[in-house]
Amino acid sequence: MVRMVWNRTTDITDFCGSISLSDNLDSVTMELKWNMPVNPQDRYLFNSLPKLDVGDKIDLIGETKTLFSGIIVERGIAGEMTAYDYGFYLKNNDVILQVKTDANTAISKLCEKAGIPLGVVPKMPTQIKKIYAEESCAEILEDILEQVTAEQGKNYFWRVKGGKLNIYEYPTKITYAYHKFETGNRLDITYALGSVGGSDSITELRNAVQVVSEDNETIKILATAEDAASIAKFGRMLDVVKQSGDEQNPQTVAENKLRENNTVKKTRNVSNMLGSEAVEAGVLLLFSSDQFEVSGVYLVKNVTHTFGAGHTMSMDIMKAEVV
Repeated sequence: MVRMVWNRTTDITDFCGSISLSDNLDSVTMELKWNMPVNPQDRYLFNSLPKLDVGDKIDLIGETKTLFSGIIVERGIAGEMTAYDYGFYLKNNDVILQVKTDANTAISKLCEKAGIPLGVVPKMPTQIKKIYAEESCAEILEDILEQVTAEQGKNYFWRVKGGKLNIYEYPTKITYAYHKFETGNRLDITYALGSVGGSDSITELRNAVQVVSEDNETIKILATAEDAASIAKFGRMLDVVKQSGDEQNPQTVAENKLRENNTVKKTRNVSNMLGSEAVEAGVLLLFSSDQFEVSGVYLVKNVTHTFGAGHTMSMDIMKAEVV
């Protein structure tokens, strides 16, 4: 089972209950929650209880790896504790940044401002020309990655791990995740789904894209991309993208935007699954449950691990064609 370590030295697992770890692709940080016992009238408990406080470091150590490293950001007087990983500092630090360079160099300059080293970063030649002010490091990073996605047609997410900022492309390889029982036996977690819900939706589908520029109060259409078959089936749904400079090829931007949004979004939520430390937001899982309409490759959008008598998970997943 997992261990909770306080300030890198003290194992406080025996005092921690209702441990849950949440990881969401759309969130800046991972979130760890747990409860500590509180009873001021119990002298023995009061004297032996570790005195955790906001700002203290917390690590969640699994059987195969460190699952979480971060700081306590909130302590409830009834014993509720919340910690975020070190992406917390990127979210809560505004910087002024002026760049006219490629995305990799722009991100490097951002990290210098934020005081955080770079870890794993893919090559991103997209040119970034912008002045950022009154924006957090996280907001600037997201804007840079959005520009790269528009030009390169690749999606990215990022995490702060090992004290470094790491940026990842959405995966193309499937992760095979297994739950390990106390007996030592293992089971593929996709074989035991628990409760399944979800939907197929076209509410965010866009099957036509126009890239435009605005100059002297005049709008000019720079490029257009559309899918005639999709328009015939669903009706025309247009996305207009404003481009302020000439750093990106407008036609490439239009085609990449169309490829990203011209799809029926198939999302599923699965709860009460057997847990696996291999499952993080951003991994691909292969399901084969036709009776629950969960079949094929899905991207894990968010996952919550719960640790207690056993290890269980709940997750939201999305059909991989939308990646």
